Amino acid sequence: MKRTRIQSLVVFIACLSLIVVGCAAPVAPADSGDDMMGDDDMPLAGTTLRVGSIGDALPALGTQHERLDPDFAAATGVDLQADFPPFTDYVAKVTTMCQSGSDLYDVMWLDGPWYGLFVSQGCLEDLSDYIANDSGEIALDDYPLRSLAVLGTYNETFYVIPQFAAVGMLAYRMDLFNDPDEQAAFKEEYGYDLQVPETWGQYLDIGTFFTRPDEGLWGFNHRYGNPSSLMGDLLIGFAFSRGASLFDGDWNPTFNTPEMQDALGFFTSEEFLAAQPPGKEGYFTDDVMLNAMQGKVAMYITENWAISNLMDPSRSPMAENLGWALIPGWEDPETGEIHRGTMAGAGGWAINAHSQNKDAAWAYIQFMQGKSNAKILAEEQQWCYRISDCSDSDYAAMYPYFPINLGQMEIMVPRPSEAWWPEAEFAFASNVGKYMAGEMTIEEALAAAQAEAEQIVADAGYAGVFKNYTPTEKEGQACAELASLGVQHPDC
Repeated sequence: MKRTRIQSLVVFIACLSLIVVGCAAPVAPADSGDDMMGDDDMPLAGTTLRVGSIGDALPALGTQHERLDPDFAAATGVDLQADFPPFTDYVAKVTTMCQSGSDLYDVMWLDGPWYGLFVSQGCLEDLSDYIANDSGEIALDDYPLRSLAVLGTYNETFYVIPQFAAVGMLAYRMDLFNDPDEQAAFKEEYGYDLQVPETWGQYLDIGTFFTRPDEGLWGFNHRYGNPSSLMGDLLIGFAFSRGASLFDGDWNPTFNTPEMQDALGFFTSEEFLAAQPPGKEGYFTDDVMLNAMQGKVAMYITENWAISNLMDPSRSPMAENLGWALIPGWEDPETGEIHRGTMAGAGGWAINAHSQNKDAAWAYIQFMQGKSNAKILAEEQQWCYRISDCSDSDYAAMYPYFPINLGQMEIMVPRPSEAWWPEAEFAFASNVGKYMAGEMTIEEALAAAQAEAEQIVADAGYAGVFKNYTPTEKEGQACAELASLGVQHPDC
């Protein structure tokens, strides 16, 4: 990597990101040593850049590509070749690319749990030099620290620039919650005021109260369509907030604990299921989202990438009625403290270590994730991933969920990124699926998942050998790495 090439290119890209307001790109310094094809105003002209993504599978990512890819190609002269295969096909293509050491993609979007496998294969470029020489456009000090720690690094090294953190948020129907008659009836039945639930107990009470099949209304709905969907909803809300974990500090699996049993039992209890619409056993993401958009449920826990659909009046009759809040938590019976925690989903952009166009790949990441175009995504696509945008008062007035989004990012808990995690995740999900099918009890299902995971971790040589750092410990590591790269984060 030529440091002078990086320096000249980041100057160019800082202005490139402002194309929408008419900024002219500067000329690279004559002594930069830049050997890119193209003229001075378009140092990337003639470069073929191959981009891999799941843009067709993740709505927020798809709209980002639709909005920004054409501008990047027009401004740079790059021949942008984007590949958006179905999710499973994409995973297979990236895996094969990394195994073979090919340059099928120059830059690619990765999900958090994949990092360890691809780093172990030497497939991901260490982004340290790029970050250290950044023009200020990527501005990692403007990302939530937790996002950088759990979605940007692996083994204390930045391999990924987070695209956004897919965290859960609670949507609720304000027309129901603010109705004086509903408030009075709820108070009479439950003895406390109808308000946005702070705890899972309140969530169940309110859901039960609003379950009225004769009116086509239910309390809430969740995904039970397959083991993976069920596990996702379990971790997004119930397990991590209950204090359950997946592994201890020495990578010993903790699937079968009282906390996990409580969380799974609550999530699949007869009372909890009764507050959900019929057909819930087969629900996937589109099903629960559609029910919320049509006003069939009083509350809906969604991931932030779906909010633009929920808030689109042309798609969602309930758009104007939706309010937003933090996902409920578990109340400590002794202290009254409410413990919250939600799964950190999604990932970000990485450069293929075998690419011949790494500087162009970094330019693409800057354009997609830089501060300038983050504002375009906030204003036009209605989602935020930077502190400055999520906390901006003007944006919050337009999109009241922005500050809630930031609050959830600050407490999110990652899934493991180790190379063997997908196998352990399958062990967990498949056994929980057997429980849901009535083939096992909760205790039997979690015990079986625990035994399988213990064998997987032992075979990988992890348990008792490597340290599994907590999210807070990872934040400390991220701070140290950022400081070494000259980035002063406000939360460090």
